[in-house]
Amino acid sequence: MLRSRPIPRPTRAVAVTAALAVGAVSAAACSGNDAAPPATTAPTTAPTSTTIDPDNPTIDGVLRIGVLVPETGGQAALGPALRTAAQAAADDVNEAGGVLEQPVELVFGDAGDATTDTAGASVDTFAGRKVDVIIGPPSSGVTSLVLDKVARSTAALVSPGNPVATAPTDVPYLQLAPGLELLGTAVGRHVATNGLPTALVVARDDPFGQRVSAAVAETLEAEGVTVTVQAYNPESDVYSADVTAALAAGPAQVVLVGYAELAEFLSGFIAQGVLPAGLPTTVVTDRLDDALFRRFSPPVLQGLQAVAPASAVAATGATATGATATGATATGATATSGPFAAEVYDAVAVVSLAAARAGSDGPKALHAAARSVTGGDAAGDDGESCADIASCLRAAAGGSLTYEGQAGPYRLDGDGVATEALFAAFTVGADNTLAGATVTTFRAQRG
Repeated sequence: MLRSRPIPRPTRAVAVTAALAVGAVSAAACSGNDAAPPATTAPTTAPTSTTIDPDNPTIDGVLRIGVLVPETGGQAALGPALRTAAQAAADDVNEAGGVLEQPVELVFGDAGDATTDTAGASVDTFAGRKVDVIIGPPSSGVTSLVLDKVARSTAALVSPGNPVATAPTDVPYLQLAPGLELLGTAVGRHVATNGLPTALVVARDDPFGQRVSAAVAETLEAEGVTVTVQAYNPESDVYSADVTAALAAGPAQVVLVGYAELAEFLSGFIAQGVLPAGLPTTVVTDRLDDALFRRFSPPVLQGLQAVAPASAVAATGATATGATATGATATGATATSGPFAAEVYDAVAVVSLAAARAGSDGPKALHAAARSVTGGDAAGDDGESCADIASCLRAAAGGSLTYEGQAGPYRLDGDGVATEALFAAFTVGADNTLAGATVTTFRAQRG
């Protein structure tokens, strides 16, 4: 299913994060150094006395959410926007009466990077504070490093940005970030709109390339496109043979799935005279920024396309305008004007709604209820559709609902993984930058 939908109008969270967003930031890279002292959002009213379940020590009737944000290192510039988004969502929940008749509490911790144990130290702090849920950082690598500690803390884990490669089985896990299969589905749906009869998918021979390319191929074939998949060794120093093999196949269009090495394929295509006009090419990477294109003199890449989660719109400084893949008009990218800010806001909202729906701050109860508040109810009952936290909290008391939020709906499945997401398609302009690209937005749904 492919459908267009205007991006949700921003609430206070997005309006603040937009002012704090910074230039072009890689959507997946993350680094950090020393941990910063965690800050706490104290409840606005004193909680009532509660009884702690000895088998579930975090369950005490107060929803506590630990938020990992990059406060140091290469992605530290993202930290203020993510922190503000989480705080704004918690404020909106508490202004609507809180959850379980208590204010939601936030505990912030530095995510650091994959070369330090900064995030691990923050998770230790969260465990000492008995948080019920941990919202992960916008780095799958950092998140993967702390999974064992998260499991020992008994807290649930929410991935609002880049998901871990394999969903953990020993942690109640919610994934708002689109997974690799959903990314591949979105790419296939978008490329199919070109109306070309054949496609060559050139992909890294690793889990990222394999999973994305398989979903791209399956989706295109379902649309009647003949697809060939060509895998390449990502450890190679030279890709000239791969370029030759790709062009020898004589495809009507090419989808390139990989990381920084994709620049070598673009160089090879240019040398063979098929770019920019001779071979429609779409780039798919989870590290979308202008670094991939800097070696090329404008306007050689004009017309090149790239597909990424919609959070990449803000990361590249681009603005979503014009028609979506189905021909409707997009209203703009204000809901994603801070990289991952919309998703962090929604993460706080979703766990708050799940706690209200479950009547418990227990991590497992939250995980079980999340599906029914995001439009993914197994019975097919999407319930009332609502965009703001206050109306959604009222609806949660009555049954299933669909939280639209800042970047939703997410329609989580039984495993807590998003089956629907908002994506952006970039068409590079004469300046060879993503900021100067024409951007269209569309939704893709798995299955």
